[in-house]
Amino acid sequence: MNNFSDFRTIKDLKFDIAKLQGSLKEILKIKKHLKYIFSLILILATYKYNLFNGDADVLIFIFLLFAAKFTYYLYQTEQKKNQLPLIFSLLGIANILFWVKYEAIFFILFLVSSIIIFNKFINKRNKIILITSFFSLLLLKILILQLLNMPIINDASFGFEKTIYFDFNEFYYRITKILFYIFAFWIESPIYLLTLPLMIISIKFLKADSLNKTILSFTFMFFGFTIFAYFFKVDQLEFQLRYSMREYLSAVSGVYLLVFANFLNTYLLNNKKL
Repeated sequence: MNNFSDFRTIKDLKFDIAKLQGSLKEILKIKKHLKYIFSLILILATYKYNLFNGDADVLIFIFLLFAAKFTYYLYQTEQKKNQLPLIFSLLGIANILFWVKYEAIFFILFLVSSIIIFNKFINKRNKIILITSFFSLLLLKILILQLLNMPIINDASFGFEKTIYFDFNEFYYRITKILFYIFAFWIESPIYLLTLPLMIISIKFLKADSLNKTILSFTFMFFGFTIFAYFFKVDQLEFQLRYSMREYLSAVSGVYLLVFANFLNTYLLNNKKL
């Protein structure tokens, strides 16, 4: 599933994403009128028409936004009795992402892995359910692809045998190009521009916060995977970086709204100001 333009109109999709971004206000522990202001600012700051081009990355963005919301609730003590429904919701999203795009498998894997490692509120039984169900769904996809004689991984654009042996100049060229384009598209995105510096600040002020540790863990995995994935692209590295990195980063940007929500809620919880 690499194109969804036949299923939904761009107008309908934009409306759905606006509603979804607005729904994130529900996890903010601020006064009602401030929630609406936040939602309006978020929609205006993050909406870009050129990203609605029928590419699967926008679907990843939508479902990772849902996953981010359910992840937040998994860290709230008042949601402890709802752990299992939240876990099943997360698994449902994972199953959808498995079939959207290969990169999406890794994105949701990084998020689920980070939750399992750092979430202290989920009991051992529910963590086992999350782990076994997640990999069972992934195995089911592999089995279905094998039955249909379809490739599990389309590695035509990768060439490990060609890029595993390289000289220093090639290594330097690839690493600098990848880091340059990550930085260029990072400062172009309002979400990253706001939340990544805030995440650095959170390292000091939210040292013991398990959700903050989860987000940091996801970030290290995600950016490590990004460098690895683009490093082993064989042909036209700069062309691929220039024309795919923006959508690639945008697809995952919804997860980072957790940084803003967690920091704001923790500050408000401790200071009772808004």
